[in-house]
Amino acid sequence: MEIFLPIMFGIAIVEACISGCWRSFYFRYGIPIFGLSLDFVDVRDISTDWLNWYYGGSSFAAPIVFRRLSKTEIAFREKIFAFRVQFDVHGIIRHKEGPCAKAQIVAHLSWTPALFVFGLWLIARDWGFTLLSVAFLASLCLFPFIRLKTLSKLIQREFAS
Repeated sequence: MEIFLPIMFGIAIVEACISGCWRSFYFRYGIPIFGLSLDFVDVRDISTDWLNWYYGGSSFAAPIVFRRLSKTEIAFREKIFAFRVQFDVHGIIRHKEGPCAKAQIVAHLSWTPALFVFGLWLIARDWGFTLLSVAFLASLCLFPFIRLKTLSKLIQREFAS
């Protein structure tokens, strides 16, 4: 029990460092919570400057920042230390192979909240408490789901060919 909080704090710091350094593997892999394909959208045409401008000024939630990893991949995450409500979501917008131009948005839940729920289960060993924690974690995914759905509509509207 005494070691749980320092371990969680350490994991959160490591995850923030990896995210802040924009390591591509962090954005490609994780606990998937959202995925959507966009027809007739070429990732090479999407402007990260425009996306950063559009999502940079949220008053409630942490701003989403975008960075191009390659010609066919754009990573996104919530701004670190935004001092707003953070939902710990990161992901990638990537080119999907096919007969027509397609973009795919994939979002992942950060590891820290999931490991926190697992740690609570290890401490409490109570399934009712664990289910309540999982329900709380699932509710944290609802707002990012709405934001990402809005992002997909925005990209489809602005950048569809």
